[in-house]
Amino acid sequence: MWVTLLTWLENALRWIRAGWPADYLPPLVALAAFLLSLWTYRSVKQRERFKLGIDLILKLGERFESEVMLKHRAAAAEALMAGEIKINLSVDAVFDFFEDVDFLLRRGAIDVEAIETFFSYWLRPYYRASGDYRAQRKGSPVWTDFPSVVERLERFEDWRKLSWSWQWAHFVAWHIWRRRNSANRWDKLSD
Repeated sequence: MWVTLLTWLENALRWIRAGWPADYLPPLVALAAFLLSLWTYRSVKQRERFKLGIDLILKLGERFESEVMLKHRAAAAEALMAGEIKINLSVDAVFDFFEDVDFLLRRGAIDVEAIETFFSYWLRPYYRASGDYRAQRKGSPVWTDFPSVVERLERFEDWRKLSWSWQWAHFVAWHIWRRRNSANRWDKLSD
């Protein structure tokens, strides 16, 4: 290793003495600076997007917990639990809110994990209780996204469970493999 490093250093010194880097050093520095600026721009944009997503999900949470929405949610829950299938403005307001959440999710403004954290507790019960209500308005283009957000949330949770089980299986398999290899190593040494 040291011989290779010394050889490389000797070659670099010969290259510098020959004057070749003097011709090509400014363009190489400019290229490195350009690549660094692209990387910096990308990282700043990612941080801004993350910050805006957090702000947006917090504003959605505030809107969901507002006095008006709390009244709509209570009235919608009562109507859905009673099995009413006639048009109800409170149910419409709650479903419209979840439609807005799905729109923002599809556009990439927020992510599924944020929806799971802030709204999964409410999203599923409203969805399950609203089967007859949604079936009544099936032909209309209203609330086509509401089932979509629930499906994406369930897929995300399945993926999270699956990834955890795969992580656990990998962990166990690695330890078994390591034990077997260490046992085989000792067996080979004793021969």
